[in-house]
Amino acid sequence: MEGSFQLKMTPANFDPPAAREILHLEPGWETVAFTPLGYPQPSDKAKIRKPLEEIVVYQ
Repeated sequence: MEGSFQLKMTPANFDPPAAREILHLEPGWETVAFTPLGYPQPSDKAKIRKPLEEIVVYQ
C-alpha cells in the first residue's frame, strides 16, 4: 500500500446545507473546511510516470 491521500475542501467544493444535515450540526455551528483522509484503492494498473528530465528544470 502506498502513502495516504489528503485533499482540503472549502465551502466552494461542497454543499454546506447538506454537510450540516449529514453531520447533524447544532444551530450556531457551521462547516468551514473538510479534510478527507484515506489510502488509495488497490489497483493492478502500473503507474505511468514521466521521467524527471521532462518535468524538472535546473537553472
